[in-house]
Amino acid sequence: MNDTETNPASSDFSEQIADLKSQIFTLMLALIVVTGALTAYLYYQSHVVSESMDTLKLQSKPIVQTFAQDQPIIQKFVEELQTYGASHPDFELQVLKKYNLAPSTATNTPKK
Repeated sequence: MNDTETNPASSDFSEQIADLKSQIFTLMLALIVVTGALTAYLYYQSHVVSESMDTLKLQSKPIVQTFAQDQPIIQKFVEELQTYGASHPDFELQVLKKYNLAPSTATNTPKK
């Protein structure tokens, strides 16, 4: 009597296990397909961005060269501003500190 009750239950479990195996196989196959598609898309995007970066580098080259040529002039102007700010504390407080151009050394402010 015990054998007849366990036989239908064991065949039912076998069917459920077989169904689960086929579901897992299908899901793994779908995962592989989705992963492959995502990898191909990301590779394509990498290629497109690389071409865009090359174009941007060519376009920005003259701007960078102009900045490099003008940098000594800009630095000299900043130094003149700092010199002026050292003798005019109001200018130093309002402009130089606002733009973080205050000299690194402590300024000599007159004591009262």
